[in-house]
Amino acid sequence: MLAASLGQAQVSVATNNSNVGDYVGCDNTSPFPLEIRQNDNWPIHFFTDARFRMLLNPSITYGTLGSFTNIPADGFALITPNTSFLSAVKGPFSRVHLAEGTGGNAQSIGYRLWQRNGITFTGNGDQGYIGHKYKDEDYTDMIIQWSDNPGNSRPDNTVSQFVMARSRHTAHRAKRIVSRAFTTSKSSPALGLS
Repeated sequence: MLAASLGQAQVSVATNNSNVGDYVGCDNTSPFPLEIRQNDNWPIHFFTDARFRMLLNPSITYGTLGSFTNIPADGFALITPNTSFLSAVKGPFSRVHLAEGTGGNAQSIGYRLWQRNGITFTGNGDQGYIGHKYKDEDYTDMIIQWSDNPGNSRPDNTVSQFVMARSRHTAHRAKRIVSRAFTTSKSSPALGLS
């Protein structure tokens, strides 16, 4: 059943308990695309198993993120298994943000203003980003960035790894990049083969 009035629509079935064959959407005879909309400036929240799973930002500017202020975050999407991330920060850091569902999933130390059109990863007290860094018109770098929280005694590496059938002897590390913060010289990252 679809109840509608001017400017409103609610999808529902009797007792809000769906049955075999019930779905939200269009069938194969629809001549128009399905639109999931929020016409007011509010986020869209997605749930499964009665638990929060995803957020799609409205038009929004965060007051602060890390050490930066006035961060435009229109249309950024967060995918996470629960709301623990949102208890620490306002919302996703980039166009797509994957946040682990346990503590330490909102580390923003490595965040930079140019981290917009890409994927942010946070979890285990760390942060990473893969995406564009726009410099000028048609002048763009593709970035693989990771950061570590200060004072940690163990390095976080960027590793390219080849894996075959499941066995403890089949993972081969092709390249490892180590932060110089954990070596004798702090001037630049190191490239090591192992």
